[in-house]
Amino acid sequence: MFMASCPQATSRTTIVADQQSYAFDGFYLLSHHSFSHPPPFEYVRDNVKCTVTFERVALPVELVGPNVRLRISSFQDYLLWQLLRIPCSQLFPSDATPEECAPFHIYPRFVTTEDVSSLQDVQRLGFLTGTLLSIDVIMDYLDASAMCSAEMFLAEYPPESLLHHVVAYEDGVNHVGCFRVDIVTPQRQLIHDGVGAKWMDGLGATSRFQKWQKLAPVVHESPEVASMMKVLHPNVSYLTGLKCDVFEMASAMPIVFRFLRHVVQLDAFEARWHLTFADKSLLRQAFTHASYVDCGVQSAGGAAESVLGRVQMGHTFSTSNDLPQMPTTTTYSSLQATNLGVGNDDLAAGSARYSHYLCSYDRLAFVGDAVLSFVVSSNSFFQFPDVSETHLRDLRAKIVNNDTVGDLAKTCHVHDLILTSFSLAAVDEYVCYLILGTSTIVAADCVKAILGAILYDQAMTHKSFQGLAVSSDEYVLGKVDGNYERLEFLGESVLHVVTCRVLMDMLPFHEGALLSTVRASLVSTSRLAAVGTSLNYSPFIRFRGQSNDDDGNMPPVIADVFQACLGAMYLEQAAVANRAVLGPKQRFLDHVRQWPEKTLVSFDDLDPPDGVHMHAVGLSVDGFLVCRAMAATKEIAANQAALKALQLFGL
Repeated sequence: MFMASCPQATSRTTIVADQQSYAFDGFYLLSHHSFSHPPPFEYVRDNVKCTVTFERVALPVELVGPNVRLRISSFQDYLLWQLLRIPCSQLFPSDATPEECAPFHIYPRFVTTEDVSSLQDVQRLGFLTGTLLSIDVIMDYLDASAMCSAEMFLAEYPPESLLHHVVAYEDGVNHVGCFRVDIVTPQRQLIHDGVGAKWMDGLGATSRFQKWQKLAPVVHESPEVASMMKVLHPNVSYLTGLKCDVFEMASAMPIVFRFLRHVVQLDAFEARWHLTFADKSLLRQAFTHASYVDCGVQSAGGAAESVLGRVQMGHTFSTSNDLPQMPTTTTYSSLQATNLGVGNDDLAAGSARYSHYLCSYDRLAFVGDAVLSFVVSSNSFFQFPDVSETHLRDLRAKIVNNDTVGDLAKTCHVHDLILTSFSLAAVDEYVCYLILGTSTIVAADCVKAILGAILYDQAMTHKSFQGLAVSSDEYVLGKVDGNYERLEFLGESVLHVVTCRVLMDMLPFHEGALLSTVRASLVSTSRLAAVGTSLNYSPFIRFRGQSNDDDGNMPPVIADVFQACLGAMYLEQAAVANRAVLGPKQRFLDHVRQWPEKTLVSFDDLDPPDGVHMHAVGLSVDGFLVCRAMAATKEIAANQAALKALQLFGL
């Protein structure tokens, strides 16, 4: 069921049947796809933000019957095509797969209610409760209205009763079009005062649009419609039986259906990767590129005919209205904002632009970059206990980069779901490295944003972030004679995740660029050294085998020790006690390292039986062959042998 909020609504369409008044209250959406829970959908009309929400309800009995489906199709064809002139290709594009493009049908909700005050709240639809008017009665009413001219209506009712009604105007035998009645003069003249529609409705800053336009052509554009005033002669103007509230909501169907098709794809993505988001809007954010928001693609109404129909029949929006602003209050004080280098004016400006349901993945990618670094750092820390901090950093740099992550995203077809103002398939042909880079960078940022969305939605409880347990003597390279560098490497990634997550809450409306600047200030060497000094770290730092060395007062060293302590604190938490993500080989070696006596484990190549084209590996403990296994590769064979050893040793 659609529930909508339109700040400019003025009156409701009502139908009187059996001495009961039924008011229009949105649409039921009928679909063969079982949606999980689509997030709210926002779009802009002349700088006015409109919101559509979706609520799953039981199928009303009025929608069950032998002729209901045919009548619903007739109503949809009459409203969307005959009146609004929306091409079928905008509702059900030919390039969509059957799974993505399951037939949508809309059923008009005309509801009776005894609460008169609820009928006066014309800006919110979908909240009335009462008896639902059947589609048969609705279609009979529309047929009867189409045979009634405005002249016949005015003979029985006062002129102001026609305000906001939509009439079909004919010039002789030709059907000119449908128009909203905006003015009725004392002489009973009907006037349509069309304000038109601006080009690229919903467009943000022009400079941002120009930036993306230089990168690649914009795919979806909302055409401009010139303003028009037209006199409608009552004798050739025939009633449609509907007011502008029905047409305004119906005219949004192309962009609503486009949104729902993307939701279907995101549902499939969740199922494929075993994800379950409590806040579905976070997942959509993760797939929304900045150009999609800056260029107003979500509000693009499609072909000129359908936009013209909306302008002539939908609500009249005041172009002087500004976009509704988000609350400027935040979760922290102005003093804290000043300390972070962010002024109150910046906060207000950010809050005015930000919407939780229509924003790019920049903020999520900011925190997701830290999450990805943390996941790689923690896993490499545990997987390679004898590797130095320098080599761990080199390994992380080879994995956490746009080329590697972007290529991985393309291999998994993640980039196919990204919402942009341009075609990613053609972006490399128009690429300008000063603006964006390549489609690989877009795909990489999307992966980071997905990780950020998982962290933001599920905190550290998701299995992707669970670390691996190691014994206390594996914290440092070289056991007791080692240093804190490996712990510092791990603690640095922990610190970045924590600061990113906190900044997302402290600066809830700002883009990733500002967040990165603030984070750099927070985790600077001087700030970390100041924290370490306040905790009196200096007396406990050893240099060249001696403690209490004067070099302990060096700020960079204290900052490194602080990060190393964070790494040690992370290792002490229960969250890292799960070994399930380790392979059998690493899990067996990890157990052996914790045995009281030093034990030598080796994986040796063996000769497979004659005629067997496989790799054979034997697992030996202190020179004694314990078990062996064969597989297509040496690594798989080693893991199978380790799995047998775990069972033999009861581990």
